[in-house]
Amino acid sequence: MASLVMLQQRLLYEGLADSVAMIYPVDEPLHHAAASDATSRGQMHQDLAEINEAIAALFPGTPIGVIFHYSEVFRDSFRIPQGYDWIGFDCYYSLWDCDGKPATAYYARLLQQITAEQRLMAVPESWVKHRDFNRRSLESRSAYERRIKRMVVNLRKRLLHHYEIALSDPRFVAFIPFLWSMEPAPEKPANSGFGVDQFVENFQEGGEDYLRSLVQIGEQIKSGQHVYPGLRLKQTERSFFRPRNQYEGKILAVAQDGMVSAWGRNTALPHKSLRMQTVVTVDGQEVYASKRKRSFILDDELGPSWPWPSSLGVHGYRHRIPAPVWQRLRDADAKITVRVFGDRASNSDYLELVQTADY
Repeated sequence: MASLVMLQQRLLYEGLADSVAMIYPVDEPLHHAAASDATSRGQMHQDLAEINEAIAALFPGTPIGVIFHYSEVFRDSFRIPQGYDWIGFDCYYSLWDCDGKPATAYYARLLQQITAEQRLMAVPESWVKHRDFNRRSLESRSAYERRIKRMVVNLRKRLLHHYEIALSDPRFVAFIPFLWSMEPAPEKPANSGFGVDQFVENFQEGGEDYLRSLVQIGEQIKSGQHVYPGLRLKQTERSFFRPRNQYEGKILAVAQDGMVSAWGRNTALPHKSLRMQTVVTVDGQEVYASKRKRSFILDDELGPSWPWPSSLGVHGYRHRIPAPVWQRLRDADAKITVRVFGDRASNSDYLELVQTADY
């Protein structure tokens, strides 16, 4: 408590109290508790609740954040300790293969745990372990150069992919690359490495591209002028675990005033907001087709098949059929469909959802 008071007084004295975006008391707390002989996960929960209560009293209104080690997130007993506002996880592997699961699955798991007031943090990988970077025994120079070039190219793909995920859901509040710089730790070779400040020096090809992308993302976040990467599936990191594009959705309701409610998403890239279109056919002839527009609605009252709130992204869609067209739906052979278009897909590439309920 005394150290918190000293921190508060120092920030007030230096006029920096209003510049604190978040307070981060303990890194990967549950993982460290599990690896410690001095405490337990249960005791760590109790300690964190007390710490967070003290922080909230001294820094009212300042968010308190936590990042969990990925190995904790899918434990049956996993729960978020009391007092946290911003929640994230770290996993410094392919976004397709974090212990056999994609990163989006971990975010979905966190979304099942957080309250309506809590927010998510994204923690992209911006460091390299020395043991992964160093040339291996019996590895030729050319093979080594190809490997480290592929390494930094994949790191940049992960960065952009992660940024796209964070931009796709309004519950993300922070994008915190780990990390800018770090000191060598020869006594702990498993964790010794270098940060992005040494990428240009260490990666003769690709290091500048990564740094440029990271700086651009930082500038976009500071200015509020975000540029969505818009990656195709094939532009993400190649991985055995990378799935094929697969689309799903459902028409949830057609109201008496002609309002169509539906949802659609790509299960391979579930964070993406897709284009959707309402089509009306009578006697097998298309009599109306709306303009294609992105799904944009967050609504947890649209029915049991609605994937929100534990799914990333914005997948809800609504469109009101014009009154003259709506009147024609009284015909026996009239049909309403909603088309779900893949991101950047051609006009002929879509999933068709058919309304089967009465209207």
